[in-house]
Amino acid sequence: MLGKLLSLFGGDNGGQPPEAKAGAKAPASPDAPEKTGPFRPAPDPADENRVDEAALLAGELRAAKKIQMGLVPKTFPPIPGCLPFDLYATLAPAKAIGGDFYDFWLNGRELLTLVVGDVSGKGIPAALFMAVCRTYLRAFSRSVREPAKLLALLNDELSRHNESCMFVTLLCITVHIPTGHVEYANAGHNPPIIRRANGETFPLPAAENMPVGFLGGQEYETRTLDLDIGDKIFLYTDGMPEAFNADGAMLGEERTLSLFHEAGESGSARMTVGQLHAEIADFTGDAEQSDDITLLVYGQVDQSSAPDLRGEADASDALEGDSGVFSLSNLDEALPKPTATAAGVDLGVSLSRFGPHGGG
Repeated sequence: MLGKLLSLFGGDNGGQPPEAKAGAKAPASPDAPEKTGPFRPAPDPADENRVDEAALLAGELRAAKKIQMGLVPKTFPPIPGCLPFDLYATLAPAKAIGGDFYDFWLNGRELLTLVVGDVSGKGIPAALFMAVCRTYLRAFSRSVREPAKLLALLNDELSRHNESCMFVTLLCITVHIPTGHVEYANAGHNPPIIRRANGETFPLPAAENMPVGFLGGQEYETRTLDLDIGDKIFLYTDGMPEAFNADGAMLGEERTLSLFHEAGESGSARMTVGQLHAEIADFTGDAEQSDDITLLVYGQVDQSSAPDLRGEADASDALEGDSGVFSLSNLDEALPKPTATAAGVDLGVSLSRFGPHGGG
């Protein structure tokens, strides 16, 4: 009797049905789909939506970057119909888009305005604020030429509707090209650095003015100096002195000054900016770029052989052409290669060591 009962209920399989023996598979339901490979769960619609949103955001950032980079000047000297001057600038964002910017424009044929700014924060909000600053500056400069008054107007306008409490540090300079007379005003920005033709290098003193956008009714101070032939003036954002290497060491203001002193011997403004970027890359190595880096160098040149522009078209609106916006990884293609000159060889600066870091 016991043997029959065990046989009836699965024998020695512990009372389990015969199908439940070790290694045995339960019969498949006739309605179950045939398995042809490893089990793959059905895709989660939420995951697909997240992928679509990320792709959409990436596309919007690319479009925003293209628009932002289209706002900066795109022609560097020589400029037809303009007195000769030496100028070059670069912008290397730490992210896809950022808050640094540079700008320059001509008021007539003889007065050149230079601006370098650094908006608080990063990303899309900073880029939008930067675009607003640039637009107002250019609009106000049509009637106001003095740097301090220009900054005061911009500050009043930005502070009216600034619920996000953003601000921008700004350095505004005007250069009378024929004489080299400079007027400048500083709104909480890094002081510009002067390198005389004889090698003397020093930062320009500036009044302790507030950044632009905090509080309306601020007054800014205009100071002056004169540039001689061969003198250079260097404008930059704090992304250079605050650049870090892999050990956490910061480049610093003193090293920034000494690097400009050395790079200023390179010759043209373009070559000087190129050497500065190479020095930054050597210092940072493989460390990720933590902040936007904007560099602008103006050089005073001999005006004795300047063309007579009487009767020529005004060059104020002729600032179009090659962009000066680069990531640190593609500056090598933009900067000049070694060329023979009457005085010997003008050595180009190789920037191939920049590697992939430096934004885009």
